[in-house]
Amino acid sequence: MAKRSKFEIMAEILRVAGRGAIKTRIVYKANLNFQVLHQYVRELESNGLIETDVRNGGIIKTTERGMEYLKHYYGFEGFLKGHDSQIIWKPLGSHSQGLKVMKN
Repeated sequence: MAKRSKFEIMAEILRVAGRGAIKTRIVYKANLNFQVLHQYVRELESNGLIETDVRNGGIIKTTERGMEYLKHYYGFEGFLKGHDSQIIWKPLGSHSQGLKVMKN
């Protein structure tokens, strides 16, 4: 298994955060540890790609700018692999919504 790039990890955090997720969910779904997640959260927040709602239990959400990052990331990934990617929001679980990447 190849080591993931910084950009791949950022995309995975943004995908999992989607319309809102707690840190524990992001850690497990993105296969990270809390220390690594905190480093990325600081960077993603400083670049306007996510926002944390401290009044709502620290829910982390992907911003519109974060969605733009994902569109470019998955578009480029699809280009390299020779297929198109479509990004849509859809329910991924009984309690939350997340990002689903559909590949043609």
